[in-house]
Amino acid sequence: MFVGISLLLSPGACSDDAPSMMASTGGSGPVGSTSGVEVTGVSSGAGSTADTADTAEVADDTTGTTTSGGPPTGGWETRASLLGGPRQETGVVALDGEVYVLGGFGAAGALSAQVEVYDPVTDTWRETAPLPQPLHHANAAAVGGRLFVAGYLVGLSFAAEGEVLVYDPATDAWSTVTGMPTGTERGASGVAVYDDRIYLFGGFRGGALDDVWAYDVSLDLWDVGAELPGPRDHLVAETIGDRIYVVGGRNAAIDSHTNQLSIYDPATDTWEEGPSMPTSRGGMMAAVVDGRLFVAGGEGNAGADSGVFEQFEVYDPAAGTWLTLEPMPTPRHGTGAAAVGDVFYVPGGATVEAFGAVPVHEAWVLD
Repeated sequence: MFVGISLLLSPGACSDDAPSMMASTGGSGPVGSTSGVEVTGVSSGAGSTADTADTAEVADDTTGTTTSGGPPTGGWETRASLLGGPRQETGVVALDGEVYVLGGFGAAGALSAQVEVYDPVTDTWRETAPLPQPLHHANAAAVGGRLFVAGYLVGLSFAAEGEVLVYDPATDAWSTVTGMPTGTERGASGVAVYDDRIYLFGGFRGGALDDVWAYDVSLDLWDVGAELPGPRDHLVAETIGDRIYVVGGRNAAIDSHTNQLSIYDPATDTWEEGPSMPTSRGGMMAAVVDGRLFVAGGEGNAGADSGVFEQFEVYDPAAGTWLTLEPMPTPRHGTGAAAVGDVFYVPGGATVEAFGAVPVHEAWVLD
């Protein structure tokens, strides 16, 4: 079970080898709406053991209802590109019906503190107060009408920081709360919110991590939880109902990715294995739409010259099955996804493995 830890300290891709940066400014042409296509499914139940990949990343965290009403249908659409140009390794979060994009690497690998906000109603972007410093691989989440960054990476050394930054839209200003305990700093974690607690699963600090930490927003307190089944960074995590679904990721190296689905119960601080995601990958994007977990893109694709995955897959927790939908029009990694209503937004990212940021913004719209 979680044990409360009194605060011990003050607050303090994606290639972790940081190769030379080769920026790409390519974009996407108009994308027509297409129906979702059921290509494959995995019928094993949520309690089954997942097969790991042979080649052994915040996301919007929405508590949805578990529904199983047949395969989801919808299609991809082009939306307004990022206002500030290409960016990757960003934090992406839905807050009050809008999509926030935080930090990352811009064109030619320039580090960014920029924060852009997308209004789905007007299909326009605006800037808000920048982050206190340039950062990337932010562990970002929204709780109680505020935006939190609970750890992140800095510089080309990918050094981990444990500071917790808080953005209040009412004042358009950043502040800090108690940082992560010493020695637990990280970025590139799987991030989910449950019961006003921000959960960080694994992540990167010089290598992949398997520990789990939770920040209680109301108590300003950090807790430690049951470890992941294995070390992972550049993974995704989403809350559906009373469970948190943690999927994919890698063990530091880009080609060390997994298709593992691990299901966490916050009430009992325990894990069970779910059916494997059809495509093993890391650095992908995920969000919850209509009670289902949608996962798009990622990197480490040995079968593509770009090294990027185009796959778009959805897990239905009620049925315990995965389905493969129409692929991404512009395959990408190194960003996040956010859901607003029945729309899955993917802003920015990179179209080639490691560095190659683009400003492309596409959305999958549920019929």
